[in-house]
Amino acid sequence: MVQGVGRCPALRGEALVRSVTLMAQWIIQIGWVIIRFTVIRRRRAADVHAGEQSKKGLLVSAALILAVSGRAAALDPAKAITQYIHRSWQTEHGLPQNSVGAIVQTHDGYIWLGTEEGLVRFDGLSFKIFEKRSLRALKNNFITALVEDRSGALWIGTRGGLVRWKDEQARAYTIADGLPSDFITALAVDFRGRVWIATNGGGVTCWSDESMSTYSGREGLSDPVMALWADREGSLWIGTEHNGLLRLGHAGITEPVGTWDGAMGSVKTICGDPAGGLWLGTSRGLVHYDSGRYGLLPVPDALRGIPVRSLCRDRVGSLWIGTQKGLGCLRGSTMTTYTSEDGLSDNTIMSLLEDREGSLWIGTNLGGLNQLADAKFTTYGRREGLSNDIAYPILEDRSGNLWIGTDGGGLNLFKDNNFVSLGRREGLPSDTVFSLAEDSEGDVWLGTRSGLCRLRDGRITPVTLLGQTREGLVMAICAARDGSLWAGIFGVGLAHMDHGRQILYTTRDGLPSTHITGLHEDRKGRLWVGTSGGGVAYMQRGIFTTYSERDGLPSNVVFSFFEDADGCLWLGTGGGGLCRFDEGAFETIGQEQGLFDDTVLAMVPDGHGDLWMSCNKGVFRVTLADLHACIKGLRMSVFSVSYGLDDGMRSAECNGHIQPAGFRTRTGEIWFPTVKGVVRINPAAIPISRDPPPLSIPQVVVDDREVEAAARIDLPAGWQRVEIHYAGLSFVAPSRVQFKYMLEGFDHGWVNAGTRRIAQYTNLPPGEFRFRVTACNHDGVWNREGASLIILKRPYFYQTVWFHIAWIFTLLLLIASGHVLRVRQFREREKELARRVEAALAKVKILSGLLPICSWCKKVRDDNGYWNQLESYLHEHTEADFSHSICPECMAEHFPSMAERIQRDRVKESPTGTTGPAA
Repeated sequence: MVQGVGRCPALRGEALVRSVTLMAQWIIQIGWVIIRFTVIRRRRAADVHAGEQSKKGLLVSAALILAVSGRAAALDPAKAITQYIHRSWQTEHGLPQNSVGAIVQTHDGYIWLGTEEGLVRFDGLSFKIFEKRSLRALKNNFITALVEDRSGALWIGTRGGLVRWKDEQARAYTIADGLPSDFITALAVDFRGRVWIATNGGGVTCWSDESMSTYSGREGLSDPVMALWADREGSLWIGTEHNGLLRLGHAGITEPVGTWDGAMGSVKTICGDPAGGLWLGTSRGLVHYDSGRYGLLPVPDALRGIPVRSLCRDRVGSLWIGTQKGLGCLRGSTMTTYTSEDGLSDNTIMSLLEDREGSLWIGTNLGGLNQLADAKFTTYGRREGLSNDIAYPILEDRSGNLWIGTDGGGLNLFKDNNFVSLGRREGLPSDTVFSLAEDSEGDVWLGTRSGLCRLRDGRITPVTLLGQTREGLVMAICAARDGSLWAGIFGVGLAHMDHGRQILYTTRDGLPSTHITGLHEDRKGRLWVGTSGGGVAYMQRGIFTTYSERDGLPSNVVFSFFEDADGCLWLGTGGGGLCRFDEGAFETIGQEQGLFDDTVLAMVPDGHGDLWMSCNKGVFRVTLADLHACIKGLRMSVFSVSYGLDDGMRSAECNGHIQPAGFRTRTGEIWFPTVKGVVRINPAAIPISRDPPPLSIPQVVVDDREVEAAARIDLPAGWQRVEIHYAGLSFVAPSRVQFKYMLEGFDHGWVNAGTRRIAQYTNLPPGEFRFRVTACNHDGVWNREGASLIILKRPYFYQTVWFHIAWIFTLLLLIASGHVLRVRQFREREKELARRVEAALAKVKILSGLLPICSWCKKVRDDNGYWNQLESYLHEHTEADFSHSICPECMAEHFPSMAERIQRDRVKESPTGTTGPAA
């Protein structure tokens, strides 16, 4: 046992050492795999980054090609300027100053503005300002000219030199670099990619391949240059202060073009004409040049003799003219104007640009930035000839005449794109028209604030109704198929006119309310009456059947009716959504099921399966198939497409409580009345933008500190909160651009961000992540490429792989050291026990073999065969000493008398007097 106790720990320790060794080898292999994986991942990330840079180059090329070739989107020349969407921005919206002297759109989609207080980048919603403190290369904040060259570099002309900005690297050029003057007046890029720089009094300088060549007085160019234009044939046209138009030929010599009449003034701007000529904006007006001849173009009296500061010819051929008295538009031989009276923020126009989506940008002197964008809808109001902006009922008669009632403007006839108004002079009892209907004979009935009247053959005849008071508001009219007429007099009741006879129905006859908002005759001949507060009822054979919220109607306010091809009756309510009536039962669809709004003022089918509806927030449409599927439980929700201010409506608030509050004409157009004119919609020809918005990641903020938004962001350890700002550069409806983003390696999938333009992450673990973002325009066209950046989050030292390997080895070393110490302790203990045993055995000589003892006399036979007494034998063979005595048995046998005496002595000594065992 002594040997066993000493050897067992040693064996266990050897096994543990072998296990620790194997574990260490296994950990080393894992660490090596991790290191290789990290290296490979970084290499792949570098490859991805290189690929993205390559893609960016391709995108730049593609964008420049598209910019040259043009796109289909443009301002519709069939519309008046006032019918475009107009927006404006001033200093209160983020501009540093309200003078916008230069505008350009770069290949990445941004709009850049030159102001007197710096360079501005615009994404449609917000402005980013660059001035001397933030852009070191900029020596002067007064920006005079902007242009982008074919490589994607932005050239910035100022009153203090020139700046070339590309890939976040900006370089300044001044007189010290070869410029003849630091006052830049104009910039242009020719078909070879050379940049031409006009200076104030220093001629023209050409920048090509990092070198500059200047053409000035020696080449016949001593007059201050105000404008440049590079044509496709390689000529550079130069507009001067006093000498008119010059051309720099291939020989490098400037020569006058034609005979310039000093009465035409100085040339301020130049624009090419597809027919081969040039348009010149001068200090005296608009001049056309062709084949050596000049002609001062006749303009409206409002613009006659007014300086022209800027020109822009759009892709459909319209020439836009920026003057000091507003904006002009020349289409063919017709000139129209747009001034501050029409909504322009300032009449002095300094710069013009048509962007890639076809919108026109207008830089003014004191009014900041303006935009004119084409619209899906066309709106008509006072500016287009409507007698009043507040429009009420709309009806097209069988002759194709479109009638529009207004609030205070009487009745309007829209025909051949012109309005003719009828009012009190023509016999209307009131200039406020609430309802319209056409009967079977072709007469148009008008419900006004002061009763009912009939329009026949251009003559208006008032008709007196039973119960009509002085203020007899006729809000709804229905011409029945039997030739009779129904009229709802608000607050009075329901009047029925049948071949000269009249009957008035009130609440006493079962009418749920006298506040009648809508009338409809269904296919079964039932007259439906919608009320404001009393629910809905239908009358059949003189009996009213009423439904309210107690019967399942979602709202007691019913504005409109629509009966579909299947005979289903749909009711538009006030605040209760849209509901379908099915013989006593109502099924409702509201905002919870995807409807845009719970108030439905009017419902108009487009004949293509969609139902168009109006509300106080705009116009929206839903497919009838989706509505039926949702009612049947086959769909959880419907998809609504909404329209508003970004689509050409001057107000998103439509008008209801009138009839009809919406109408489809025989040409398929749909009209809705609003508080700011009438909206005209052609569902079959709504312009759809097929161009996805370009994407940009302009800003990254880490722990409230902005970092450079490069393709790769390296975050030190300890930075916790990351904000990534992205932009979808669509300027037609920027507020409706939708986004999705994903942080690969962190997010499990795409995050639908809606219109939000910031992605936020907190407590990112160490590692490498790729942020991706994509966007769609207002027509749902997605950008397939998207934008991305790499984020590398550095770990703390204790989060690195090497640290983990080090502490694992340290732990293993401690375990091994403890084991060695333990084994050493066991060995020392074994040695101590061995010493103790040896010390005990040193006193006793070890006997070996069997002792042969006689069973009778107990003698022991020694090695020589002699039989000896045990005492003699042990004395001879051991070192033990013996004491001699006699046992009680031998004492009694051999010494009986002595044994008796010893027994008596023991009895005396015993306290109980009993006899104990003999000694």
